[in-house]
Amino acid sequence: MTDDSKTLASTSNIAMLVLSLLTDEPMYGYRIIKELDARSHNHFQLKEGSLYPILHQMEKDGLVTTRWRRQSGKPDRRYYYITRRGSKAFAQARGEFEAHVKAMRLVMECGM
Repeated sequence: MTDDSKTLASTSNIAMLVLSLLTDEPMYGYRIIKELDARSHNHFQLKEGSLYPILHQMEKDGLVTTRWRRQSGKPDRRYYYITRRGSKAFAQARGEFEAHVKAMRLVMECGM
C-alpha cells in the first residue's frame, strides 16, 4: 500500500467516492452530497457536517484543492478539484477495492 492510498484509507471510504465524483468534474460540497445520494440510489445520504471534515482532511492531505467561483447574484461557491496526487490515490484505492470485491465474491460463491 502506497502512502497516498494509506492517506485515502485513513480519511474513509467516502473519500474514495468523493474522488470518483471529482474525476468527472469539480464540484461544490452540496452538489457532492446530492450526486452521492443520486448515484447510489439514496444509499449514501451524507449531511454537510459529515462531508466537510472529510473534504478538509483531503485538502490537507493534498488529494483535493479548492477554488472559489463567483456566481451572478448568488453567494460565491467553493469548488473542489482533484489533484494529481488525488488521482493517483484514487486509482490505487480503486484497484485495491476491486481486488477486495473480487476476493469476496470468490469466497462467497464457492459454497453456492
